[in-house]
Amino acid sequence: MDQFIFVISLTAILLILTLSTISYIHKGFVFFPPPNKNTWQYLVFWLLFRIMFFGLLILSVRTFGSDPLVASWVRYLVWLPLGLLGFGFATYLSVQLGWKNAHGEKQGLMITGWYQLSRNPVYVASMLGMFGWGGFVNSSFVYILLSLWFVIYMLAPFFEEPWLESQYGEDYRCYKKTAPRFFNLHSKFTKNIAPYVQSELFLAKKEQERVDINAEFKHLENAHILGQESTYWHVKVHMLMLAWAVRHSKLTECFGQLFRIVGAATATPMGLVPKGNTGGSNVSPFETMPISTAHQEIIYKVKNN
Repeated sequence: MDQFIFVISLTAILLILTLSTISYIHKGFVFFPPPNKNTWQYLVFWLLFRIMFFGLLILSVRTFGSDPLVASWVRYLVWLPLGLLGFGFATYLSVQLGWKNAHGEKQGLMITGWYQLSRNPVYVASMLGMFGWGGFVNSSFVYILLSLWFVIYMLAPFFEEPWLESQYGEDYRCYKKTAPRFFNLHSKFTKNIAPYVQSELFLAKKEQERVDINAEFKHLENAHILGQESTYWHVKVHMLMLAWAVRHSKLTECFGQLFRIVGAATATPMGLVPKGNTGGSNVSPFETMPISTAHQEIIYKVKNN
């Protein structure tokens, strides 16, 4: 029974992720954000999301781990409060935003309060809640579903921003300049390494236009090596690698990049990055690799600027 519930929930969340990614890459197809409330996209998205969510709730009860992650006191004094605070705060922020706004209807641009600190505080709070939820339950089924939900919330702002810009125009463009997408990831290193990472991304785009998929991915790997100590660039490059994998139907790479996006978002702020790692699924995400002299010189220059 648990396996059946897991497969149904997994299918639902993978459909959301797949359809949303296709919608982002192929502008002729629209799925997320839904055009409006009275569309098949709105109905399908929320049906799939509720299937995933209620399946996750049921599995959390049925597969609750008898052995706590780390220790019993950590389960009840760290993971449980983190989960409750994260999702409780996300609910509060959703109410502050307006329930219709939070569910994809145009009801006004919120730029005050917590929304001054982040353009997506609901996602940030929810992702913290997911860490608490997973640590509290300590079940492999729950970990997998929460990881995919985390990926969706990491990608959702990128899917939503073109819609928001089309709806709110210059007001939203000005807001983007004053508030970070998640929270302030723009460290000194992020700022200083930007020209070098952007140069590799520009070259990758050129190779994409020439349909040289290997050369394109090589430049993405270079961008990964240069920018992986920056959470912002680390996550962004893995998202571009995911887009590359989707475009070229590389299923193994798709799943590898989904895993790496979560790792980049959670481990990079703590400095847990394998230096020199090229970022593709053809190498272990934990493997430290040699860095070319040219890349070493750039990183040294940036860090000591």
